[in-house]
Amino acid sequence: MNNLEIKVISRNPDQCETKHDICKEPQKNGGNGNPLRHIVEYTRAMDAAKLERVFAEPYIACFDGYNEGVGVLSNHPLRLSHLLSGARDGQVKIGDYQIRNVQKK
Repeated sequence: MNNLEIKVISRNPDQCETKHDICKEPQKNGGNGNPLRHIVEYTRAMDAAKLERVFAEPYIACFDGYNEGVGVLSNHPLRLSHLLSGARDGQVKIGDYQIRNVQKK
C-alpha cells in the first residue's frame, strides 16, 4: 500500500513563453504570396510611366485664356516659333514659343 505513484508537472522556466518574448515569423519567399501582387506591380508601372510623361521634355509653355478646351493645334506655316490653337468655343489664338506670348486672333 505504500506504493503510490504521483505524477507531477514540471516545467523548465527557460522554455516558457512570456508576454515579453519576441516571436519571429519566417519570411515567405516565393510561392503565391500576395494574390494581388501582379495588379499592384502593374499599377505602379503605369503610375511611373504617367509620371515620366508628365516630367518629360520638352515642356515649352502654358498658354492660358481659353473658356473651353482646346480642340485643334497647328504650326504656323511661315514662322516655326508660332503655334495656332483653336478652342471649342470658337476662339483662335496664335502663341509664340520664344516670348511665351498669346495673341488673340
